Amino acid sequence: MLTAASSASDKSNDQAELGAALAANFPDAGFVSKVPVRNSAGEPFLMLVLRDEADAESLSLEITDCLEAHFRRRLDLAALEELRRDAGMAAFEWKTFLRLLASALRGQNNCTVTADPQRTGPDETRCLQLDFRFSLQQGGSLGGRLSLEASASLPSKAASPEVGAFMRELRRFVVSALDAAGTGKALQASSQTLLSPGASPVFRTTSAPAQGSAPLVDRLSPRAASESVLAGMPSFGLGFAADATLPPLDKLEGPSSRGSTPRGPPTPSSAAPPPKKRVGGSLVDPHARKTRRAGVNPFLLS
Repeated sequence: MLTAASSASDKSNDQAELGAALAANFPDAGFVSKVPVRNSAGEPFLMLVLRDEADAESLSLEITDCLEAHFRRRLDLAALEELRRDAGMAAFEWKTFLRLLASALRGQNNCTVTADPQRTGPDETRCLQLDFRFSLQQGGSLGGRLSLEASASLPSKAASPEVGAFMRELRRFVVSALDAAGTGKALQASSQTLLSPGASPVFRTTSAPAQGSAPLVDRLSPRAASESVLAGMPSFGLGFAADATLPPLDKLEGPSSRGSTPRGPPTPSSAAPPPKKRVGGSLVDPHARKTRRAGVNPFLLS
């Protein structure tokens, strides 16, 4: 009796952990990705990944080539446990396994999935096998397989050439849109990284500072920052070496004075004489006539 109660409690906890891990790694709106065909350079399959609305602990996969067949499979707790066990990750927590599964379905973080279309049985029923490759952070990788049955198929002679050409163009358009969306997200992430604080290559450090000292970025004054820039630049004939430091501010020289004796402050003997003061006119009577001395030519300017 106690064993049955303990088993039911463990299953309930496992389902709760699975639901939380699914919500953390798979958005409510789902996502669309492309699945390349194994050992083929042909057009990839398109895949829609959704969380099941009726069951919070399950996923829904829908895959199509837009031409011949549509495949669907619901991954509940039992199917996800089988996939985790088949990949050799039975001891992994749900959050770790589902993070790797989401990366593989998206084709990110060196995790991949490829499609292998097959026909089985005497009536050659269409089916699709997905081959997963999970890249681990510790190094190495693990693999798993998942089979999907066709939920709908189109006979090869049912569609006209015009319909086939239209569906191929439609698939090419969707694949190109997915590629463009992925490139845009990568550029946006790169821009955010470059514009984030501390991302400047001038101030980026490659080694940790000594214990008890402030980081290099905090210890760099504007002058030290300029010297760090000069240390990584060639001289370009500017008169200083690549590893030179800036001279003191009071000894900076212009290009015309290079090689000459630095000029010091002016001395009293070398100072320029003050300008002569002009004698002003009368402030009492501006129209007063000046008395002229005898014998002086009145037409000569004084």
